[in-house]
Amino acid sequence: MITGGGTQTISRLLEEPGGSNTVLQALIPYSQEALEMHLGFKPQSACSEETARWMAMQAYQLASPENGEQTGATFGLAITASLASQKPKKGKHRIHIAAQTRSTTFTWSLILEKGHRNRAEEEALCRDMALNALCEILQLRALTTLNLHKSETILSHSEEAEAEIQQLLFSRNSTSRFTRLANTDRPELVFPGAFNPLHDGHTRMLELASEITGVQGCFELCVHNIEKPRLDFISLAQRCAPFKERSHNLILTTAARFTDKARCFPSAIFIVGIDTLERIANPRYYDNNSNLRDAAITEISRLACRFLVFGRVQAGVFKHLDNVDLPGNLKAISSAVPESVYRMDVSSTELRTGLRTNGPG
Repeated sequence: MITGGGTQTISRLLEEPGGSNTVLQALIPYSQEALEMHLGFKPQSACSEETARWMAMQAYQLASPENGEQTGATFGLAITASLASQKPKKGKHRIHIAAQTRSTTFTWSLILEKGHRNRAEEEALCRDMALNALCEILQLRALTTLNLHKSETILSHSEEAEAEIQQLLFSRNSTSRFTRLANTDRPELVFPGAFNPLHDGHTRMLELASEITGVQGCFELCVHNIEKPRLDFISLAQRCAPFKERSHNLILTTAARFTDKARCFPSAIFIVGIDTLERIANPRYYDNNSNLRDAAITEISRLACRFLVFGRVQAGVFKHLDNVDLPGNLKAISSAVPESVYRMDVSSTELRTGLRTNGPG
């Protein structure tokens, strides 16, 4: 697995390709531990298109100038592959390549014909695919014609983002936002989440919250993440599509923390699950400093924001506002939705795992 990107400390290609200012750097997070350290979290699979996109985005973020200005062909390129080895592999031999630029996310995936090549030949094919991918993102002619087996097809995809989305995704402001599908710029009821995927439980929660509060609500999707690279444009398009299909109100933001969300939406009621409220109360997310946590909750309260809390089943027990340990200042601005009104036992994580298990290999 190799990552690369453009500029000063990671890889950068300036206005004149091949010029003296060109800088390229490759990182090889080969072990699982190195990959997790590079990404900041443990991916579902080390070798997948999604992981390649995470890696490419991380490379691009490392490559980008601190001031956010782009002066040349800055890019992040990533390769993750499962190739022939001395001990035969049970799974498919495959190559996933991704690239991230300011405007576009690219992917190229290939399932190899098992037994058709030895390790060196598969590595050579992976190298040639990567070189051609690099040429494509730099709008150059391909360097080589790939020698593919008749059963092999490279699946490629690219997602170019509109200028407003580019500006939002790479914003260094923690309270930037963009109204994708919403009929109000100052919503009073906001449902933040990753929505990966959006499901009927989310829709029902927003409907019930609107009935309880008497105001129309909207979903909020943050394009930044405290512990992961930012969403790439393919991921973002996939997350946004269900909202458009269901005609749901959606606002995109860079507000990764609830203090930032409160600044974005002062006086709003936030719809949260009990697990989210427990994370807000956990000092781990505040450098293990309970004083910082209390100050953050105080700021949310000062901005007149509140939490409408939905319980959920964890380890066979329905957890709700009254049976979890929370700081008093957080509990004071939280209201519970009774179990008799709403109970959803399947989480987004379980649904996502099911989709991966039952989906194509």
